[in-house]
Amino acid sequence: MERSAGQQLLGAFVVGGIIAVVAQVIMMVVSMIVPVPNLVAPVMLIVLGIVGMVLVLNGNYKKITEIGGFGAGIMFCGLVDAVA
Repeated sequence: MERSAGQQLLGAFVVGGIIAVVAQVIMMVVSMIVPVPNLVAPVMLIVLGIVGMVLVLNGNYKKITEIGGFGAGIMFCGLVDAVA
């Protein structure tokens, strides 16, 4: 069954928000662990890449993209490239 545009937007907003909160928590934890402030962003990107890789390899990311659509599509695919 096809989802309406409103449902697609809501799914993208919710999934994108959840991914952003998880990334913020990871950044806070990494900033407490890594003593050099200039290394926080690269270490966080590596951790996010590992999380994304695990989600893809387990097949869970496909389920997330079915719910979130474009809200989940950019996070792991283009984040590291965009920041770099």
